[in-house]
Amino acid sequence: MKSAYIVRGKLDESGVLQVAERFPLPAGDVEVIVHPIAAPSDAKHSLWDVVYSSPFAQPADGLMAELNSLRDEWEH
Repeated sequence: MKSAYIVRGKLDESGVLQVAERFPLPAGDVEVIVHPIAAPSDAKHSLWDVVYSSPFAQPADGLMAELNSLRDEWEH
């Protein structure tokens, strides 16, 4: 039987893995692969802040003004 299960867990201070779920497997040896999960950042920006800060989120007239400004810089 070849099955893989992904569960989240936590390593305690002594390095012991704690998982919050039971596995639907019979008792016996298993192989465990552990990789750290990035901690949530303390950034104050949400995904929407990033989306709305994109130049593509600006009104069309604002984009046109910026393009015209760039064109004027290139011509001079």
